[in-house]
This record gives sequence, structure tokens and C-alpha cells, in this order.
Amino acid sequence: MRPSSLLLLLLVLWPFMVSGQQPSDQRSSVLIDALLERSFRLRSDSNSASIGLARRAAHLAMIAGDRGLEALAYQRLSLGMKYADEMDSAVFFARKGWMIAEEAQDQAVSLKCSMVLCDYLTRRRDFTEALVFGTLSIELAEKLKDEGELAKACNNMAAVYGKLDDRDKAVEYAYRGLEIKKRIDPASESASRITVGNLFFELGRMDLAEVEYKKCIALARAYGNKNDLAAGHLNLGNVYYEVDRNGDARTYLDSAVEEYRTRVKNPGKLLLALHSLTMVELREGKLAHAADVLQQADPLLGDQDDNGLRVQNDFLYSKLFLAKGQLRESMDRARSGLALAIAIKDRPAQAKLHYQIARILKDKGDYQGAIDEMLVQTQLRDSIAMENSVEKFATASMREKYEAEQTGFELMKLRNEKEVVLANAAKARIRQIALVVIVLLLVAVLGVLIRNLQHRKRLARQDHDLYEKRIEDLLKQQEIRQLDALVEGQEKERKRIAKDLHDRLGSMLSAIKLQFSALEERLDKVQVEQSERYRHVFVMLDDAVTEVRRISHDMVRTSLAQFGLAGALKDLRDAVHVPGKLEMELDLFGLDERLEQNLEIALYRMVQEAVSNILKHAEARHVSVQVTRSGKSVNVMVEDDGRGFDPSKAAEGMGTGNIRERAREFNGSVAIDARPGRGTIVSIDIPLA
Repeated sequence: MRPSSLLLLLLVLWPFMVSGQQPSDQRSSVLIDALLERSFRLRSDSNSASIGLARRAAHLAMIAGDRGLEALAYQRLSLGMKYADEMDSAVFFARKGWMIAEEAQDQAVSLKCSMVLCDYLTRRRDFTEALVFGTLSIELAEKLKDEGELAKACNNMAAVYGKLDDRDKAVEYAYRGLEIKKRIDPASESASRITVGNLFFELGRMDLAEVEYKKCIALARAYGNKNDLAAGHLNLGNVYYEVDRNGDARTYLDSAVEEYRTRVKNPGKLLLALHSLTMVELREGKLAHAADVLQQADPLLGDQDDNGLRVQNDFLYSKLFLAKGQLRESMDRARSGLALAIAIKDRPAQAKLHYQIARILKDKGDYQGAIDEMLVQTQLRDSIAMENSVEKFATASMREKYEAEQTGFELMKLRNEKEVVLANAAKARIRQIALVVIVLLLVAVLGVLIRNLQHRKRLARQDHDLYEKRIEDLLKQQEIRQLDALVEGQEKERKRIAKDLHDRLGSMLSAIKLQFSALEERLDKVQVEQSERYRHVFVMLDDAVTEVRRISHDMVRTSLAQFGLAGALKDLRDAVHVPGKLEMELDLFGLDERLEQNLEIALYRMVQEAVSNILKHAEARHVSVQVTRSGKSVNVMVEDDGRGFDPSKAAEGMGTGNIRERAREFNGSVAIDARPGRGTIVSIDIPLA
């Protein structure tokens, strides 16, 4: 569906929805499906639009009572968050969608949510939970007999086991997914070959990765798949770079660059190909060629949301400048890349850039600085290695047990029993020493962890107390600023009215008094003259009345100019927004024209009451406020990701009573969707006269 068609459909149906005249269930489903389809299409190209459409779909599905569509909307919302590099939010909304789908017993949507959760948790290196959702995905796909999703689920499990360095399991799942793809869709086998090749590449098996990528290229050519052909060339070029076959690497990377630039037209992939080609040119010392390739990459960075590409670009420029002997430029690029790597928490990139800075300092003759940078790089590398060791502990333990059993079996075959005894004794001593060392290390680590945990708890309590105090202070300051502004406006208006009455109306009334005095002294004049003066007096009185009305009109206009719903809500957002603690989004639609003053004040108070409840009770990290004026009604929606509550048990003293009372004054309605642990949505509909 084109954007213009979707917008027209929204404009036609929205007035009915917000005014309480709901369209039929079928029409609601069509609208929600359209929103979800559009959100999915925009997830990578325009993730902010994708997120907005998914939020609207979730709200409409909740109003319609369609739990399956609501769960699917949260899954789509998680995809938008993923492409916006908000992985914590992506996990939150995917988990929320999965829980709703489980409650609704919608296995198809539960499968979709489980699939993305396995992917997200793998990216966050939470492999234990990733395996849980990966296994659940396979079970659901088998139950639904959805072989396409089953193949994807197998690929997800292969990725998890690959990260855990369990090669056998990883290869088993990868080939299982590949066989399914070959059976149900031969044309897509090339994409599955890429998945298997990527697995071997991560495992360091470049020989097997080369085989898979070559098969991918052959299949892609046979079926005319331009995307997989370009990806196969790019990945095979990277394989040849890893094994020092620079000529072959350049050939395939040149092909990938040409395909991504002309036939596939994928700027992100084109950047990856240009970066890989730059590495080849730098390794061979072809600095002019490397500079030319990097300059082709520069214009592509502006449209990319992936900051990792910017880090790599800075790193490559630093290497190029260092090779040219331009130490200052090389250092500037390395520092720029390091700052960005720290911002996005990419520790492998940080280690790589610290090493690059050490090389620059060494060439400058600053050996102490170079040593310091190498120490930082070593600490980062050791920290990463330690984390990887902890993550792979379970797998490593199983492997050691297997190897120990195999060793014991071989020792039993030795002819010399003495050698067997000595070997076992030596192993026992080694195990004892290793066990003692491990126990000591575990005790030390446990002690440090307990101490850090206690310290963090104290800091968390202090932060919470300070945060609550800041919230109270912010609310009080907001009220004081509003009262001060109101009092100041009233005082200015009193002064202006007094001046106008004194300077303009007062002078007119004084003139009228003089005219009456003149008439009183000259009663003996002719009737005609008295008639003219009376007419003149009446004209002046009429002018005075007109002036009074004008002053009154000016006073009303000035009063209204002092207030504005949009401005007040923006002030409230700025006052409540606390970076790192509470993020507040504000979306305003159709408020270009002012509403009635009493209605604007009531709407502001209702939003303020809802936000105050969130700050005091919800413990939320994200708050979204949307105000939409459409047709003959105004809709307000306040949503948070806090701990929620049970509406049937909640007391009106929590603030909902005030909101409902204000809405009833304008014949409006209030709907609250809240469940413990899943956040709260407050929806307010006010009809316009």
C-alpha cells in the first residue's frame, strides 16, 4: 500500500475511532494490518516512522480487544527498536509481545516473538535465555508445520552455539536449516549457504567457509539472485583476505563493490565492501588506491544508522595516515573512532583503536604513552577474553569431561600398568592444583562481586532517593513557575486596564462632564442649540461605550495569548526529562489552532496528573505522550514501561479519579490499560463542540 493511500485510510477512519463510533471488527483488522505491514517495510529505512506506526497499531489492537494483533504489533515495534540500535527496548517489547501471545494462545505470533528474542538475546550475549527461546521456536515451528520458520529457527540456534564455540552443535543446526531450505525453496538455498559460510567464518574454518560461499555464488547466478551474488562475492573476498590471498580478495571485493553500487544499490553493504577493499590495499602498501577507496566510502556514511561503520571508517583513515607518516591526522582519526566506540560500548573496537594509538605514539617517540595505551588495550582484551571464558564455561566443562574420558580409555590400553598409575597420579596432582587455584579464584571473584553488589545497592538506594527528591522538586518548580507566570500576567493586565481607563475612557468622561456643565449654564439658549449639544453628548457617550468594549476585548485576547497547550506540554516534558533515568517523548498532532481556553487547561492538568502518577509510582524509564486533534474530538494517550498495576485493585487516590472527573466535565471518557509488570496506557477522549 502506498503512503498516500495509507494516510487517506487513517484520515477516514480515525474520527470514528476517537469519537467512540468504532468501525466494524473487520475494518479495524484491515487498518491494523496495514499499519503493521507499513511498519515492517520501514523498519530499516526509517525506523522512527516504523516505531510510530507499530505503537499506533498496538493501541488500536488493544482498543479492539484483539490480543493476537496487539502481540504482533509489539513484535514489529521491537524490530524498529532493533534497527534504531535500542536493543534493551527491542528485548522489552518482544518479550511483552511474547507474553501477550502466550496468554492469547496465539502460537503463530508466539513463534515470531520467540524468533526475534533468540536473535536479540544472542546479540546481547545472554546465551542461556537465547537457547531457551531458540528451542521454543523450533518446537512451535514443528507444531505449526512451518518449515520456513523452522529453517530460520535452526539458523538462530546455529548462531548461539557458534558463539558458545560448540562447533558440532552449530554445524548440526546450520546444515539442518540448509536441508530444509533446499527442500522447500531451492531458489533460497544461496541465502542458506551464506548463513552456513558465516558460521564457519566465525569459527575460523576459512576452508569450509570458502566452499559454502562458492556454492552460494553458483546458486545465485543460476537463479538470478543479485543480492546473494553480491553477498557471496563480499564474503569470499573477506575469506581470501584472512588467508593472505590478496589478489583473489581484491577480485571478489571489486565485484561486490560494483554489484552493490549498480545492481543491488545497498549503501550499507557497499560501505562494508569498500572497507574490506581498503584493508587489502593497505596490506599491499597501495596507499593511493586505499585513499581513493576510502573517499568513495565517505559520502555513504551520512545515511547510515550503524555507528560501527563510522568507527571502522575512522580506524581505516588512521591506518592510512600512519602509513603515509601523517601522525597528527592519524591520531585525530584514531581518537575520533575511539570516542565513538566508547559511546556505543564496542569494546573490541576500543581495544583495536588503543593499539593503533600506541603505534602512533611509538612513531612519535612517546614510548611511555605507547606503553600506557598497550596496557589499556591488554586490559580490554583480557576482560573480553574473561567474559568469553565465563560464557563458554558450561561447554568447556563438557568438552573437558569428554576428553578426560577419552584419555582414561587410552591409558587403560597401555601395557605398562606402572605408567598408567604414574600418569593418573600426575593428572590427579594437576587436577588438585587446578582445583585449588580455581577455588581461590572463585572465592576472590565472589568476594569482589559481593562487595561490588553491596556498593551498588547502596548507590542505587541513594540514586533512588535523590531521584524521588528531584521529581518532587521539579513538580514544585513547575507549579511555582506557572503560578508566577499567572500572577505576573494578571498584574500586567491590571496595570494596562488601569492605564487605559485613566488615559482613554477617563478623558472622554471628563469631556462629557464639561459638556453637561455648559448645557447647565446655558439653559436660556434656543432649543436648536440644546438639541445639537445633546446629540454631541450622546455621540461621545457612544464612543465611550465602544472604547470600553474594545478594552474588554483586548483584555481577553491578551489573556489567551499568555497560555498555549503545546507550549505548556513542552515545558512539562523539559522539566520531567532526566537523561539516563527517564526519557519522555511528546508527539502533538493537529494543535496548530488553539482550543477553548478551559479545555486546554483541563487537558494540561490531566496530562500532568498522569505523568505525576508515573513519576511517583511506575518506576518507568520511558514515557510517551501523544495529543491528537482530529475531526470533532481530542485524544490524549500517555504510555509508560513501568511496573504497572491491577486496575481492579487500584485506589482512585492514585490520581485516576482526578483525571476521570476532569474528563467528565467535558463529556469525555477515560480508558486505562494496565497490568502488573507490563506498564500502563491512559487514553482520554474529549469531544469538541
